[in-house]
Amino acid sequence: IQLGYVQKINLATGTNKRAVAFKITDQGIQNMDQYNKVRREILIDFVRRKNIDDLFIDSVMSSLTKIKEIYNECSRITSFYKREE
Repeated sequence: IQLGYVQKINLATGTNKRAVAFKITDQGIQNMDQYNKVRREILIDFVRRKNIDDLFIDSVMSSLTKIKEIYNECSRITSFYKREE
C-alpha cells in the first residue's frame, strides 16, 4: 500500500462495517510485469550459461510454471480465508 502497488477498497455494507479488499494498482501491475520479465531473463541467461540443453530448459520452465500456478491458487484461496470467532 505504501509503495502504491496495492489499493485498499472499503466493502463495508450493512452490519459488516470492517469488510475490505485489496486491488493491484496500475503501478503495481507494471511493477509485477517488469519483475516477471527480469526474473525470466535472469533464469534463461543462467540456464544458457550452464549449457543445459533446450529439452531440459522446456522441462524446467514447465515445472516452474506449474509451481507458480499452484502458489497463485493457494494465495487466491487463502485470500478468502475467514477466521472463526
